[in-house]
Amino acid sequence: MSELVAVDVGGTHARFALARTAGGRVAALAHEAVLKAAEHASFQTAWEAYAARLGRPLPAAAGIAVACPVGGEVLQLTNNPWVIRPALLPEQLGVERLTLVNDFAAVAHAVAGAGPGRAPTL
Repeated sequence: MSELVAVDVGGTHARFALARTAGGRVAALAHEAVLKAAEHASFQTAWEAYAARLGRPLPAAAGIAVACPVGGEVLQLTNNPWVIRPALLPEQLGVERLTLVNDFAAVAHAVAGAGPGRAPTL
């Protein structure tokens, strides 16, 4: 079983959790936190605030979903002043492995992988 930081970066909040994975699937989430973007100068400072809340170093792997297109050298979120440069993230966050996706793509992947009986019915 391995552990990674799971993050959803939106316009007003960044949601963090530690995810334990097994067999390529999330087995458990823990230490969830919602941080207001306006209270942090950058994604890096929000990441550091989350680590400080935990009181221990974060895992060296992360999965980050952002509320904007992920192509290009600079990501600019709507309703959030943070500028994210994907090429700099491993060094800024101190991670060895990083997956960066659009938030809608993350939701679609999660629903597709839920399997029969796991997805909510509307």
